[in-house]
Amino acid sequence: MIRRPAALLAAVAGSLPHCFDPELVRVLLPLHPEVRIKSITGQVVPPRPGQTPSRRYLAYGSSITNGFAAAKPADAYPARISRLLGVDSLNLGLGGGAHLEPAIAEFIAGRDDWDFASLEMGINLLGGTHTVDEFRSRVAGFLPHIAQRRRDKWIFCIDLFTCIDDVRANPVITEYRTIVREAVKALDSPRLVYLDGRRLLTDLAGLSTDLLHPTSEGFAEIATRLATEMKRAMGNAG
Repeated sequence: MIRRPAALLAAVAGSLPHCFDPELVRVLLPLHPEVRIKSITGQVVPPRPGQTPSRRYLAYGSSITNGFAAAKPADAYPARISRLLGVDSLNLGLGGGAHLEPAIAEFIAGRDDWDFASLEMGINLLGGTHTVDEFRSRVAGFLPHIAQRRRDKWIFCIDLFTCIDDVRANPVITEYRTIVREAVKALDSPRLVYLDGRRLLTDLAGLSTDLLHPTSEGFAEIATRLATEMKRAMGNAG
């Protein structure tokens, strides 16, 4: 059972910049245990117009985008960015499943409920049976579909965040980053922005013990740097 702590919500809302109506309650489910929602009962209604921020940020990517290894769901970088920019967020992080499928590109491009987006591309296709040529083909079938259909939206394209393959100096990760950078350049869209993941997560101390997933501190660095890039681009150009 979830009870609405009305007094606490009002107090918190009074101490923070106004983004959400204090009457609104958002339930954040844990990241790791399996959760099955069998039914929802009670006095529940969707948010009314004006109860949420007017703008929404969509984040697509791997388990890193999803927030794996964060201390709590609100520590994931999409959630942190939404607070920094005063927007709502839609997290499409797919743990182990960010394979850049055309169907996902169609799903994202076809939605009309987001104002700007970030696309994290590469880590789930690095290694294993995936080749550099296959990654190039995946990017070519994914990114243009979104960018060309949504030229009115700001889209921030992130390659691979700093990880163990950088420590190992794996040459393939360099090729992957080049593919993403060149794909963005080839599209030549004024609202399509390339971002090197190493410049968003610069400190290896921000990685968990697998040297792949950021800790809450690593997510904080990503969010701060990415939000800065977003504000610079969208603020300067509208």
